[in-house]
Amino acid sequence: MLVTALNLLLTAAALLGFLALRRRWKAADRALSEAEATHAHLDRAHYRRRLRHPHAD
Repeated sequence: MLVTALNLLLTAAALLGFLALRRRWKAADRALSEAEATHAHLDRAHYRRRLRHPHAD
């Protein structure tokens, strides 16, 4: 009985830990995607600016 209760408790803790880790991983992945999109946008803006004003830099 005690072993079963401890086993269930351990399983629940492992599941909650896994779900928390998965949530953090998804948030980090989303932040990385947003950062990459922002970087690509800035690269395009810089390229367009260089086309308009080739000797500005």
